[in-house]
Amino acid sequence: MTTHDFSSDAIRRAFETVAEILLKHGRAEVDGFGVFELYLWKARRARNPRTGERIDIPAKRVVRFKPAGALKARAAERPPEE
Repeated sequence: MTTHDFSSDAIRRAFETVAEILLKHGRAEVDGFGVFELYLWKARRARNPRTGERIDIPAKRVVRFKPAGALKARAAERPPEE
């Protein structure tokens, strides 16, 4: 097994673990990286901007991510790419 294969497998397993915790508890925190949370979008009415037709959008669960302060600080240190 190459170093790349080993690293890829370790990262995949780590994210599988985060996903399992998230689905079981509704929240998964990775120190220094951020917090993943399940969030419920309520059902709502919207309008199709092209036709003006009113449509019903059903409720759904989504994953929200909030980066940790350490991650935000490291991202802010990087110079913007043009």
